[in-house]
Amino acid sequence: MSILIADDQLAAKLARADWPVEICTRDGRRLGYFCPAKPANHNLEPRISEEEIQRRLADSDSESFTAGQVESKLRELRGSR
Repeated sequence: MSILIADDQLAAKLARADWPVEICTRDGRRLGYFCPAKPANHNLEPRISEEEIQRRLADSDSESFTAGQVESKLRELRGSR
């Protein structure tokens, strides 16, 4: 793995990150992702209750999408900038 040394300004911004963040250029081009090295702060459990999860799953009026559909829509939106 290569190592990239961040300048002080970028390092300060990344040090404040509590969750993984996407890093982009000013014009919106994605450079990559940064995952903070703070494993104690990474609570990956859902931030909603089990009851709310079950309610959402049971809601017959809610629309759902596959990962492929979401990715396709995101590509479409990125292309329309």
